[in-house]
Amino acid sequence: MAVFEKYDVDGLGEVVIEIKKLKEEGYYFGLLMTNLEYGWFVDNETAYKELKCEVVNMGREFLGYQPINLPPFTRVIAYQDLQSLYNVLTGIYVTCIGRQLNSEEMEKISDNLEIRIMKNMTQFDQIMEKPEINKDYFKKLRKIKWGKNSRNLCLELGELKLYAGFPRRRTPARFQIEQDLLDQFLAACSAVNNSRDKIEQEDVIVAFKTYFKLLKTDLPDLVDRLEKGSI
Repeated sequence: MAVFEKYDVDGLGEVVIEIKKLKEEGYYFGLLMTNLEYGWFVDNETAYKELKCEVVNMGREFLGYQPINLPPFTRVIAYQDLQSLYNVLTGIYVTCIGRQLNSEEMEKISDNLEIRIMKNMTQFDQIMEKPEINKDYFKKLRKIKWGKNSRNLCLELGELKLYAGFPRRRTPARFQIEQDLLDQFLAACSAVNNSRDKIEQEDVIVAFKTYFKLLKTDLPDLVDRLEKGSI
């Protein structure tokens, strides 16, 4: 697409193709319908705070809550960006099982998936051993900045994603916000994983590829296999 010709980064064409397939594949629409039917964004705000998982505790302590997001005057990553990952994971999970989650399932999702996705990105379903994560990782996320043109690329891909997925439907503002937060959070994780203090365009590409893989993954089956050690 002409709008992306100004960017020179490997994998951009693949991401645009994946975005164009969103409507026909139906995964993205299913996620929106889950949100509308079960209201899981609202329900998860309290539930997530009550989880006892390591990643939740460290995120709360070292990322901190940011009431407003006004770049470049505010931080790129805060606690609510981490929560956006959990929100989307539970949304995909609920879409697969067709009902609300119980407390045990919520714990399993956070404990088994969040750290693997943050550290392994597109390889989240291929490595059995759960990677280690520590306070330094979250401190680096807290300090991350945007690199040249990377924020514009992330925003433009996010807008295209919403338009391609729902060309004739007005999506709830909360859904759009959660999607934007997750896009930038995954990109920030990719940057930290590669020892960078700025999010580069290649990190944005990795973020979107990771997201599309998550959309198409049978998360209940993956969590079950991780619990049994049978990846």
